[in-house]
Amino acid sequence: VTDENGQARVSTVVSAFENAIAKKAKIVQISLSTNQYSFTLEQAVKNAQDNGVLVIASAGNSGIQEDRYPASFNNVIGVGSVDQNKNLESYSTQSNK
Repeated sequence: VTDENGQARVSTVVSAFENAIAKKAKIVQISLSTNQYSFTLEQAVKNAQDNGVLVIASAGNSGIQEDRYPASFNNVIGVGSVDQNKNLESYSTQSNK
């Protein structure tokens, strides 16, 4: 869903969720995040979940504690990065959730 610069529009991500639902996907793993809340994105995630889709999303790479979406939406599994000793990597975002 990203362009050649690694950027994605909310509309493209929403379309991807709609496509996953149409194809009866059970899991959607999304390796992108934003600190900008989007009602439209939240509704797309909720719709996917209502259709039995497990949503897993990157917590982000800001290295600070902040909400990143879609990982911070309800019932989304947010995934960060840990080192070999299971310590949070310095660049991994710490969710407020």
